[in-house]
Amino acid sequence: MNHSRSFNPHIKLVRLASTDAFEVFLNDLKQWRQDNGKRSWGKLEPEVLRVIKLITLDLFVALETSSDLLVGYSRNASEFIKGGRYWDDKAGQKLFTETVFLSVIDGLSALDYIGDAPAKQGSIGKSSRMKATQKLIDVMKKHGINWAAIDASPDPSNVIELKSKKDKQRNQTKLTFDDSTDVKIPTMREALVRINEALKKTLVNLKVTDDQFTVINNRLSNDKDRQMVNFSNRYIVRKFTNGSFEDGGRFYGGWWQDVPKEYRKFIQIQGKPTAELDYSTLHPTILYLKEGLKPPKDSYDLHGWDREHRSIYKKTFNQLLNSKSAMHKKSMWGSFAPEILKSDNAPGWEHLSKSDRIRINREEFIRLTGRDYNNLIDAMLEKHQPIQHHFFTQAWTWLQRLDSDIAEMVMLKMVNEEDIPVLPLHDSFIVRATFKDVLSDVMEKSFKEIIKGEPSIDAKASLLDGVGKFYSLSDYTFDDYLEDQSTHSGYHQRTTEWITSWNSTG
Repeated sequence: MNHSRSFNPHIKLVRLASTDAFEVFLNDLKQWRQDNGKRSWGKLEPEVLRVIKLITLDLFVALETSSDLLVGYSRNASEFIKGGRYWDDKAGQKLFTETVFLSVIDGLSALDYIGDAPAKQGSIGKSSRMKATQKLIDVMKKHGINWAAIDASPDPSNVIELKSKKDKQRNQTKLTFDDSTDVKIPTMREALVRINEALKKTLVNLKVTDDQFTVINNRLSNDKDRQMVNFSNRYIVRKFTNGSFEDGGRFYGGWWQDVPKEYRKFIQIQGKPTAELDYSTLHPTILYLKEGLKPPKDSYDLHGWDREHRSIYKKTFNQLLNSKSAMHKKSMWGSFAPEILKSDNAPGWEHLSKSDRIRINREEFIRLTGRDYNNLIDAMLEKHQPIQHHFFTQAWTWLQRLDSDIAEMVMLKMVNEEDIPVLPLHDSFIVRATFKDVLSDVMEKSFKEIIKGEPSIDAKASLLDGVGKFYSLSDYTFDDYLEDQSTHSGYHQRTTEWITSWNSTG
């Protein structure tokens, strides 16, 4: 059980759901303290109750995500002061006190509501970890707590993040900033609050079988860059990098962003099938238009190269575009490699050295194409000679700022003008299939407004394309219904819990 994520100190209930479960925990903790000769909390009791809610809700969400998922937290005093993870920069105060936080964890652990594995004092790079027991889950479910009643989104003050440049170990730190740092920040914040409010009130589900869901989360648990599906994460935050609000700015956070591509077509909004539209060859299109030139019909289609491997060519384009200037020298190209094999399709990959990964991927490229990878780099540079000066400039920084501005406009227009929630995936968007044409129109208008040119918009495979089994009620028999109930029990349970949480409170 080595899979873990950080404790979310902003978790809360989204509706007026019963809070009786937290009173149960509080009373049990008070009795436990009394039985063990510990002082009562006195005036701190309201704060204790608030911390109980935070801890138990987050542990509940983690266990609902996966029975193997642990929640990491810190017992280090430095994390409870300015600059620490449990410090609120905007309010200029602690999110909670160290004494209350740790005493609640220790008490819940003693009462067998949580399993707790504190890290040894002085250990580096390893946090303490905890996990809900079935005893805790039973109390919460008995009192009506479920995934749909939980809001895991950050407060408005935390929906925008600014990261530093990467250090030599490629690590980044979260930077503090004031809204006056950039005149656009307050508007960005208002936009995110509006978008998140719409997402919070929207049932976003994944209609896969229980076995498929297990496969998906097992895959994600082995991917250090992705999170397992947590349906409470129906929100987004905007992240900038390099210590600048001109670099990056893309949206992250929604559970649908980590779902493997082949399963996206099973995403549903409000119980209805969805469609995914994307800006085809977005960054090449922007670069050509910025030069006053007409973009190629397909920027990743190379003369003399088999289209079967188009996905590799696309990654090569981005690799060259986003590399540093030093990589322009041909003598440095040995450091480039196609991303063909990686951890999810090559067992033991994570234990290989960087040079071994490069060598193996280059060998695999020769096996697939019969050519050296440097030949592909030459072909890509030749095809895009008109914009070649943008290669090896790390152009992704400002291009992502542009595409994130477009994404913000698309989501806001859809919510404000059409009252239609949209799920962002950087340069693509998921919407209820019936609103596909509306989305396409909004995407075109938003692109033109910001880039002053014509975009290319593509539709991804959808269940409405005939991949799915049932969308005609006349074809849906009672036997099909019974089979669906048995194979998709998790999906149906999530739907029922959503209806219970959101319809019962008005």
